[in-house]
Amino acid sequence: KLIRQDMTGIEFYATQPMLAFVLAGEESFTTFDNEEVILREGEMLFIPRDTHMVSDFVNRKGPLEAFLFFFDHTTIEDFLRRAPARTASASAGTRAFRLPASPPVSAYMSALHAVYREISGTENLLRTKLLELLYLLDALDEAEALRGFLSNLHDNKGRRSIRHLMCDPQLLSLNISDFATISGRSPATFNRDF
Repeated sequence: KLIRQDMTGIEFYATQPMLAFVLAGEESFTTFDNEEVILREGEMLFIPRDTHMVSDFVNRKGPLEAFLFFFDHTTIEDFLRRAPARTASASAGTRAFRLPASPPVSAYMSALHAVYREISGTENLLRTKLLELLYLLDALDEAEALRGFLSNLHDNKGRRSIRHLMCDPQLLSLNISDFATISGRSPATFNRDF
């Protein structure tokens, strides 16, 4: 994606596991539990499927350039089945997590940008490049969090940020039950999280 003007408060819902990689600029993401994650050049954020987040970009030093990679179930299963045996991190869950900047990953992204800018790839080429990216990230993952994240994707609950919902004046007339429903929570969980 390429964004030249400020875009703040953009709520989105990830229907598939997604990786955001910032080529240039800075973007912030707010999770359903109001944790802010700021991505700078070369940094990545893995976002589980069924996740509501809010994205903010303010053009302070130029446009935002980023790659968004979406991983289908088949690609993830193929990676987990074929990847060399390693133990997945027991602490890895289904929350979005940031991956630090890495020269090999930045080189991979630069090559993608240079080589495939004008090429419309086939499904097989796309799947191969997504698998290559997963293998690269796995090879660099000393904490072994990636496998745990990918293995546990089916447990995610898809909650929206309460803080973001409360800032929308059109929703202020709703009752607690309605807020719970649109935030992806039970009324008791909504009250506790609020």
